Amino acid sequence: MAMWMMHQSVNLSREFWMSSNDYQGISAQVRVIVSGLKFENVMYRDHAPFFCGWAPSAVVIALPFLVVSLASCGTALSTPPDVLTITINHNVFSLELALDDTSRRTGLSGRAHIDPYGGMLFVFDQPQSVPGNGFYMRGCLVPIDLIFLDSDGRIIAIHQMDLEPDVPDNQLRIYQSPWPYQYAIELAAGMADQLQLQPNQLIKLPIADLKGWAR
Repeated sequence: MAMWMMHQSVNLSREFWMSSNDYQGISAQVRVIVSGLKFENVMYRDHAPFFCGWAPSAVVIALPFLVVSLASCGTALSTPPDVLTITINHNVFSLELALDDTSRRTGLSGRAHIDPYGGMLFVFDQPQSVPGNGFYMRGCLVPIDLIFLDSDGRIIAIHQMDLEPDVPDNQLRIYQSPWPYQYAIELAAGMADQLQLQPNQLIKLPIADLKGWAR
């Protein structure tokens, strides 16, 4: 699930996306303390390094995502569907859409199961800046695969996010994209490996529709 917070308390659920330009990034594989919050970086399945600079001025909670091959649409639809059917490496997935703050706050929280060919696609109206934007598991019930996509639908980074039941919320591992991302897909754990997804793989998305639907 995903949650957005602007200097407010946050409902506990899934992982969080935090945004801020108030602090300088700190190189990968270091633990930093910002405004009393401690986070630990993790490595990407990509060759690019990444940095972090966390300030809890805005928080989004979102579930892991997978990169997919969406059927392209010739004409933008005025009303978005609740579920978008896409093809990922010849496998058909039905992904729920998180297009606005409310749906991103709710995400997939409270769900004890993610269908092998289900999940959620998170869509932002503009690329999310880095460093400073990332996902971390909080109150998650199941592990998730997270995939960052750029504005063209190209895979930036892939993460396997495991449950951390005994870790305090302010010490949960953070997962980031090394470059600005505009889409994120959450799938059942293990699907990224099963589909043999790779960084820099171009995924065909209905870009015009998604950008028109994002709020």
